[in-house]
Amino acid sequence: RQPGVKYTGVWLNEKGLDNHRVQYSLAYLLEHRIDDVWSVHSKARYGRVNLITETIQGRLLADQRTLRRTPYFFDIDGESWSLDNNAKARWRSGGAEFETLVGLDYRHTKEDYVLNGGPAGAEIDIYQPVYLGHMLPTPERYASTVQSSDQYGLYAQQQIKLARQWVLSAGVRKDWSDTSTRDRLDGVTPPS
Repeated sequence: RQPGVKYTGVWLNEKGLDNHRVQYSLAYLLEHRIDDVWSVHSKARYGRVNLITETIQGRLLADQRTLRRTPYFFDIDGESWSLDNNAKARWRSGGAEFETLVGLDYRHTKEDYVLNGGPAGAEIDIYQPVYLGHMLPTPERYASTVQSSDQYGLYAQQQIKLARQWVLSAGVRKDWSDTSTRDRLDGVTPPS
């Protein structure tokens, strides 16, 4: 703190930083009864999101009034879609109610991630700030990756209701998954 200076809060970022998210999704749910016992169900969902973040971080220098600012720029573009199809059977036998469910589901995700950062940004006096009026340049690319994942699953469940008081349930599930990551900076050492 400087003697005789009244502190009411200081904005040490820059104007016009871009921080926004665009997100949307689309889905459906279908059901069809085949007869008194069997019904089939299908549902799917697609989603997409794009996130842009510009930010400035700072480190106070030894004079306790100069802030060395470093800009960062994040861009994340992601999408996912999932599908679940199953068949269900309901029937009675003796005094018991049975419900059998068998199905297959699938999920895919993909994320494109970029991080730029400036190794040295502009300095600002925290007591008498003079702004540039725009985002600091972010010339260095720290990270640039694309990751995708696929997952398949088979499942089955059997439920038995006895005398309206007891419910027995058993289920099995088998999943297969695969994830891959591609580093677009492969062989390039980011600045430290």
